[in-house]
Amino acid sequence: MSDNRKPVPSRGILSPSKRKLSPGSPDFFGNIVITRELLNYLNSRMAAGLEPKVELAGWKKSGQYGSFISINASEPYDKGQDQAKKNLSRPAAPASFDDEDEDNIPF
Repeated sequence: MSDNRKPVPSRGILSPSKRKLSPGSPDFFGNIVITRELLNYLNSRMAAGLEPKVELAGWKKSGQYGSFISINASEPYDKGQDQAKKNLSRPAAPASFDDEDEDNIPF
């Protein structure tokens, strides 16, 4: 049987800490499940000698046990890569027109 589900992003939750033992104790705690794709991305950056960096996004939510923050992790947004995609979908600029071409118009 084939699995037609959408890929699940790397996600997790942060919940308020109930055991604040000192001012330096964390305000929130939680975990995140990392997808194989994100793990491969991080490994490839490390193999290339680059810093393994993840972009996090969070949403305040309420549930059965109170408030928490839902988090997603992904590869960092690359504006240059986004611009390259836009350039590929943009039609090419028209060729330049000079005075010589104007002389060749038959009307």
